Amino acid sequence: MTLTFEGIVDRFPRTDLKRDLSSLSERGRANVERFVTLGDCAACEGTRLNPTALATTIGGHSIADWSRMEVIELIKRLEAIEDPVATPIADGVRIALGRIDAIGLGHLSLDRATISLSGGEAQRLKTVRHLGGSLIGMTLIFDEPSTGPHPRDVERLNALLRVLRPSTAVPGR
Repeated sequence: MTLTFEGIVDRFPRTDLKRDLSSLSERGRANVERFVTLGDCAACEGTRLNPTALATTIGGHSIADWSRMEVIELIKRLEAIEDPVATPIADGVRIALGRIDAIGLGHLSLDRATISLSGGEAQRLKTVRHLGGSLIGMTLIFDEPSTGPHPRDVERLNALLRVLRPSTAVPGR
């Protein structure tokens, strides 16, 4: 009979490093933190981009600069792009960002960590993501999507859902 042992070199990253430390127990987190130092990379300053990506600019801004902008500001900057090659790309991004702004999340930036979002923000982003795709021939079931959010956000969600309604839908329903 042969026994196999995973070993600490493989097990530690799998069970402790490749997960959110806040999901660990207090004792487990303390054990991991003895071996791990969290911080921004000195080379990229926490942008998680290589030097080539950071050196590429559009309008004098790197992709990290664009990602740090709030969605509302980013939409305005994308509207100002007049390059024949870049305009169609900017328009597609602007439309997607417009959905995020329409649901009341225009204050977010693209470099914001997902874990830092409130429950309501995360829920609305998921809704926008699912509603932004191709929905032809699909049936969507929303299980109380308006439970919990602020009334103004419920109205924004309703407006987003109305856009999905087929043109053959009976008015008022």
